[in-house]
Amino acid sequence: MLGIPTALVGLYAYRFTPNEDDLHAKLREKYPDKINASENNMKEMKIFFDKMKKQSPETNQQFEDLMKEGKSRRHS
Repeated sequence: MLGIPTALVGLYAYRFTPNEDDLHAKLREKYPDKINASENNMKEMKIFFDKMKKQSPETNQQFEDLMKEGKSRRHS
């Protein structure tokens, strides 16, 4: 009994939902600053975690500083 309405809603959603490319284009048009900032942050995080994989003393110190900073922010 619920099969027909469910199928109709699914068909409507499938047919009229914008595809990902259109959605990305629309979001880039509306929020270019936020998207660029997010992409830059992701690049920086990728570089940081790639360095963490290499386990150099410099990156270990950087990670410890980052962890201390996060704890102090949370408790202040």
